[in-house]
Amino acid sequence: MCIICYVRNKEKFTDDIINRCNDMYGDGIGIAWQSNNSVEFRKGIDINELKNIIENENIKEFVVHFRLATSGEKCRELCHPFPLNTEMLKENKTEGKTNAVLFQNGTESLINIKKYINKYIRDEKLSDTKALAYLLTIKKDIRLLHLFNSKFVVVTPFKIKMFGHFIEDNKNYYSNNAYKKEDYNYFGYFWRRRKKRGYYYFDDYDSDSDYSAVM
Repeated sequence: MCIICYVRNKEKFTDDIINRCNDMYGDGIGIAWQSNNSVEFRKGIDINELKNIIENENIKEFVVHFRLATSGEKCRELCHPFPLNTEMLKENKTEGKTNAVLFQNGTESLINIKKYINKYIRDEKLSDTKALAYLLTIKKDIRLLHLFNSKFVVVTPFKIKMFGHFIEDNKNYYSNNAYKKEDYNYFGYFWRRRKKRGYYYFDDYDSDSDYSAVM
């Protein structure tokens, strides 16, 4: 379990929200943003590094992921996002620039995904999301994400695409409502809704075909 925050309004992505997400999902933070016709990312960072990037980097929109390890070990390399680049995945890059990155909120069957990538990839340090990143890179088709139940965000130099239900709040989008204090009770890594919130479904947000050039 985890939370993805697609931030389009930095002023409303407050320290209170950041601290709450980090308290609940404290196994590593990652961030990505569009930069000079590429995507820049850093992951396995702590809350102070995140706040420093948000304050000092010249970025208006970005995606942040707070991880709670449920698939794969707790380590910097398995924090999100994952570059959609086979060599960078093999090298377990934790920062850099690339053509696209993948974030996930949810858990998928690592065993099932490995069936499709083992023919091409041997990697001992895997999680479900990293395996999916390999799959998307091999098949060069992000439409495969429609086959899974999790929520995803793909960042490219040109677009940021959401898959699944996201909550809009002050022009920012969240993959669950755990960021809002009054909306959850927390037991381990489970949370439950206490208020009815509006959900937004973004599978048809734009055409997937626009992403083929960067895969």
